[in-house]
Amino acid sequence: MGGFCNIFAKPWQYHPRSVNISPGKFRTLSLSEQQAGRTLSIQRSFALLAFFNGMVLVALVASSMLLLNAAQKLNQTHLLRYQSYLLADELRQNSDTLSRLARTYAVTGDPVWERRYWETLAIRDGGQPRPQGYAVLDWDSTVADPGFRVDTPATQVPWTRRMERLGFSPQEIAQFTQAEADMGELLKVEATALNAVKGVFADARGGLVRGKPDPALAQRLLYDTAYHAAKAGIMRSIGAAYDLLDARTRRQVRLDTQLQEQWLDLTLLLVILMGMSAIASYQIIRRYIVNPLTSLAEEAHRIADGHWDGRLTVYSGDEVGRLTAAFNAALDRMSEALKAADAANRGMAAAHKQIDDSIDYARLLQRTILPERQLLRVFAEDHCVLWQPRDRVGGDFYVFHGDDGRCLIGIGDCAGHGVPGAMMTMLARAGIDRAIYQTGIASPAAVLAKTDEVMRAMLADAHLTRTVATSMDVGLVHLDRTARTLRFAGAKIGLYWSDGAAVGEVAGERRALADRRPGTYRDHDLDWREDRTYYLTTDGFLDQAGGEHGFGFGGGRFAAMLREHARLPLAEQGAAFNEVLSRYRGELAQRDDITLLSFRLTV
Repeated sequence: MGGFCNIFAKPWQYHPRSVNISPGKFRTLSLSEQQAGRTLSIQRSFALLAFFNGMVLVALVASSMLLLNAAQKLNQTHLLRYQSYLLADELRQNSDTLSRLARTYAVTGDPVWERRYWETLAIRDGGQPRPQGYAVLDWDSTVADPGFRVDTPATQVPWTRRMERLGFSPQEIAQFTQAEADMGELLKVEATALNAVKGVFADARGGLVRGKPDPALAQRLLYDTAYHAAKAGIMRSIGAAYDLLDARTRRQVRLDTQLQEQWLDLTLLLVILMGMSAIASYQIIRRYIVNPLTSLAEEAHRIADGHWDGRLTVYSGDEVGRLTAAFNAALDRMSEALKAADAANRGMAAAHKQIDDSIDYARLLQRTILPERQLLRVFAEDHCVLWQPRDRVGGDFYVFHGDDGRCLIGIGDCAGHGVPGAMMTMLARAGIDRAIYQTGIASPAAVLAKTDEVMRAMLADAHLTRTVATSMDVGLVHLDRTARTLRFAGAKIGLYWSDGAAVGEVAGERRALADRRPGTYRDHDLDWREDRTYYLTTDGFLDQAGGEHGFGFGGGRFAAMLREHARLPLAEQGAAFNEVLSRYRGELAQRDDITLLSFRLTV
């Protein structure tokens, strides 16, 4: 312990650069003293401590796993013991059930009981599937309902095969086999009695002849002394098998219990040893690391109070001494680092402002492509647009094209959010404009198909990878006020309508534009109804999470909202829809960009 004798003598001293240290009060350790002193002792102590704790931990983990395996094995043994008892009892119960069914048939002559008799025998021998829970069915439930059936999953396994699966010993199987042989003789008597009820008797040559039914003979055969004696012989064989089964399973349970207790004792011992090791480790760490570092921290706080010129003097070569030297070196570089950080912060602030300015400009550009004025000029108060990007810019947009009393309006939802989504809206708007230039506005389906073709060509030129999402959902409506026609086509966006009493939807096609595979789009012609309000919405509204369980808003809740507010002025509808969605969302964040375009038809 010579290397640790001075661990609590403070081996450092805080002083400003101008402070003089009295000679003789402290001395700096030589390199040889540092190499031979506390450094190696601390390293060796902690290496041995870590090795010991590791070995104890490994032993504890191994012991715990073996204890768990022993507990599982004991549980499995108990389960096998219980299942073995059920199987043995089922054989006894099966014999009693057959006797009761045969006697009931002999007394009543009802063929239901004969059928149940042969079904029970077939289930025991594996000729018919064995219903789940068959071992616990009782006689009373069968008598109460002659048409009783067990409608559960069934398995078709003979009772001997089930005994082998449960690990019955050869002696136990032999006893049960003897009981089955005795049952076979009893089954012959019961079969003779069943035939007597039906008037079928054996002749002198061993064949069967038809005669007058004789229930009295059947009852004598099933209730005489010989029958009861044969029954008692079966029960003795089953009882002997019970004794063998009980002794074997009891012995196995005792052995598994002893094994579990042994591993439990070892595990408890290792836990105690681990606890003692933890206490010892705590004392060593507190004495040789925590206390010295606490003193070092107290001195460092004086420097933190503003005494930047102060330094800690190093008087030892152990880990704490090296930490003190590193602390001094850090202080030397801190002033320069702070100055550099301040300059970097100013640069980052300028860059952040540039990014914000760029996003604001992108928002301005995105709003310039939205046809707010055109919609107001054509529809006036008969329209409303709820456009809420998730970020300052987004991937949703709406369009308007009109000429000579006709117009094409719609909404789009591009893949992505924020700036990437906004860039996709620019590309999508260009694609729609080019498609309208080539196809006109009379057929929304033709516009969708041509837009899909144009978008694929533009994206192919960009050589984007397949992992980049470039699809977009679009819904378009063509209105002809002169012909009073309304035509709709959609790509994953539907057209809703409501008159305040009912709600309807014309679903869009299931494939988006610029999807992995091209879609087919078709027009839907609707009646011109001025008493209805029509709605186009992106999935951001329907998928917004909220409510008590955080589920999406959903189509059912959306339809109910439309029905409730359909007769309000459209400006009031927009405010009401926004309020409903905000209330449903609660404290949850907006999940996606949201666009809802509503309009009414006027001439």
